Amino acid sequence: MCSQILEKRKCNTGNCTFAHSQEEKEMWMYMKNNDLRDMQQIYDIWLTSNTHHRQADGAMLAQPATEEKYIVMPTDYAEPVSGYYCRLCSRHSNSERQWQQHISTEKHKDRVFSCEGEDEALTWSYRFPGRCFEICPKLDGGCPDGVSCDYAHSPEELQEWTERRDFLRQTLAKARKDMLIMPDEVNFGKYNFLLQG
Repeated sequence: MCSQILEKRKCNTGNCTFAHSQEEKEMWMYMKNNDLRDMQQIYDIWLTSNTHHRQADGAMLAQPATEEKYIVMPTDYAEPVSGYYCRLCSRHSNSERQWQQHISTEKHKDRVFSCEGEDEALTWSYRFPGRCFEICPKLDGGCPDGVSCDYAHSPEELQEWTERRDFLRQTLAKARKDMLIMPDEVNFGKYNFLLQG
């Protein structure tokens, strides 16, 4: 769907290559999935199907028109789609600038690192990693910071934090390769621990 239609209910693009209604999107998807190039082919299929139903009902057959009308689709003159689609957020972008804005949002980055929809997402046992990948120096006396402490509170927790960081670094590398993260992006919010050590 055209993002301008979804957001503003109006498209200012002269030759928009995105559907402007759910019905148009469904029609284009049907055409794509059935290797149909224009609306005339859909009309011909419908006419043939309708003719068979009329024959079965005993109704008179209508003579097909000898003159075919060519129905023009917006995609007939559109340039090929540049491919700005985020599979994680199910969002299309009409331009590179719009795409860069999208993949720079916190919501998108959270989806990248949460591994939503990925088979390899893992379940973790301990808290989200803090800033310091070391055992808490205050742990012996009872850490007053508790769950908000930036340090690990056990060797097992520290081990999981290290595994989580390694896993998310691989996720980051894949996201950069798939162009889901800007190559020079260094601000990952709560995931900035990926850049440490």
